[in-house]
Order: sequence, then structure tokens, then C-alpha cells
Amino acid sequence: MAFLIVYLILAVVFAVIGSEMAKSRNRDAAAWALVCALLPLLGIIALAVAGRANAPTPYSPTIRNEQPLHMSPVKVEVESKNYDEGKWLALLDVDDDIAAAAKDIESYGAGYIDEFAQKYLALGDKSYLESLKAKIIARAVKDQERKIEQQKQDELDSTNEANKIYFEYLEKLKQNGGIDPDYHSKVVSVEKYSGTAKAFRNGVEVQFEDGTFALKGGFLMRRFNSKAELDEWR
Repeated sequence: MAFLIVYLILAVVFAVIGSEMAKSRNRDAAAWALVCALLPLLGIIALAVAGRANAPTPYSPTIRNEQPLHMSPVKVEVESKNYDEGKWLALLDVDDDIAAAAKDIESYGAGYIDEFAQKYLALGDKSYLESLKAKIIARAVKDQERKIEQQKQDELDSTNEANKIYFEYLEKLKQNGGIDPDYHSKVVSVEKYSGTAKAFRNGVEVQFEDGTFALKGGFLMRRFNSKAELDEWR
């Protein structure tokens, strides 16, 4: 009994000490008082080792300087030229030869006009006007020719791809006795797909014996119950 009384007295004393120490270290006084009461000596040692905690930062709401919508400045991004645009516009206004050259170049695109303006202003000599115009137009023509050739090549590649899928499908039908290997239905006609669906570009349009249809393009397939349903979808 005497031991219990002594323990309780020590628990209260160490709880008070722990609480005061916790307060001086910016820590939870109640929690540490309980720890020190249950584990008197160990609690004090643990609190001493833990040291001082950083003080919490007081909450400070952000204050925004709001302005009415009509007063908010509007930031407009203007494409900057790599030449003196004001000087160039003045030259076009006062010099008919420069204006005529610019008009000849203009039909090839704004980029070539910018190049013409930049180089002419850098040279600052009208004797170079015709040669400069001729070189820019010659390069613009070549650029257009390359673009046309690339378009033709793209179309050719697309046609070749379409032919490849078409003939590969016909070969599969031939090897499978006219039966579609995916839908296991008798095929009565096959055409190259000419619709606008990108997923079936270069694919084939298939008609089955039972009156249904399918689109096949590479690994993509879609079946339709009727021609009307196919036409509506495409």
C-alpha cells in the first residue's frame, strides 16, 4: 500500500514537471504529462531528448487585390518581326518598285514577304532589288514543287497500302474457299473502302451472302446488318 501511495505521488510530481517542460518546448503539455506520469523517469528523459519543437506558423489569409473585370488589363501578344516593320511599310508606300516586287512575292506566302523585307533592309541598296526578288521567288517555286511531290508520294503510298490490304484479303478468301476467316461467312463482293472513316482508311468493304456488310482495315473490323446501316455510319 505504501508503495502505491509513493508511486502516485511521484506520478503527479513528474506529470507536473513533464507538463511544464513540454510547454517550454512548444510541445503538447497534456500528452507529455500523461507519459511522464506513467513512465516518470523515462518520460522526462524522452522529453529532454526530443528538444524544442518549432512554433507553428500562424495562419495568414492571402489578400488579393481584385479589380473589376472591366479594369483588368488585357495582354495581347503581337508577333514580332525580325526587321523594322515601320521602315518597311514606309518603303512600300513611297517606292513603287519595291511595292511591285513585294506584290509579286506576296502570292507565294507571307513568310517569303518577311524574308524579302528582312534581306532588303539589311542590304539597303536598290541595285539588289531584282536579284533578291528573283532568288526568293525561285526558292518559293521549288518549295511548292517539293510540297506537290510530297503530296503525290503520300497519295501513292496510300494507294499502295490500299492495294496491299485489298489483295491480301482476296488471297485470304481464295485460300479459305471464299469464306471470311474472321466472320466465317460467305463473301459475295469486295471493294476498296472509299468512305471518310479514318479508322478504315485503305481498308476494304465486304458484302456477305446473307446480305450483311463489313468494313475491314488492318486489324480493325466492323459489321453492319444492311447496306443502309453501312451508308448511314460512313
